Amino acid sequence: MSTDGVRAFMEEYGPECIRNVKVFSIGERTRDLLLENGVDSITPPDHDSDGLADSICSCMKSGDRVIVPRNFSHTDIFERRAYECGVICLNLVLYEYVEIDSSVEIEMHASGPDAIGFVFTSPSEVETFHSQTHGIYTGRRCFPLGRTTEKKLNDLGYGNIPFRGNGNFRELIQKIYEYSGEWI
Repeated sequence: MSTDGVRAFMEEYGPECIRNVKVFSIGERTRDLLLENGVDSITPPDHDSDGLADSICSCMKSGDRVIVPRNFSHTDIFERRAYECGVICLNLVLYEYVEIDSSVEIEMHASGPDAIGFVFTSPSEVETFHSQTHGIYTGRRCFPLGRTTEKKLNDLGYGNIPFRGNGNFRELIQKIYEYSGEWI
């Protein structure tokens, strides 16, 4: 699901234990890190939880199990989608992110005249941001990476979403540049 998950998995278990199984990666950076460790993977066209679930459901059958190396704090979007097609997800918690209060920095940067919006790459980033800012930026432009991140923004009341990035972070930044004429 992430490069952090790949690193943590490789440190703990190494690539040998996954050589003879199907491996899925959510995006290009995750796929590339797996390749650096000698592991090929199936990467969906949409680099988000829904896209990954779609790929897994199309390659596996009902009753198959997938192990998901991941962060302690995670959403259950992926698991719910996989469960809908009968694939069983077993979470393998390998690491934990620590939330840092960045509300002062957010306010400082968000109030600048050149701030054109916020980029979010995961639903957990949206949740943390919303919690730290108490929802005061729901009217500001948001540029999410992936459908699940966009859904989380919508669920929390962030409606000013000109578009989302469907492929990868670089594609999203290119879209923002084309949209605004400015790099962020």
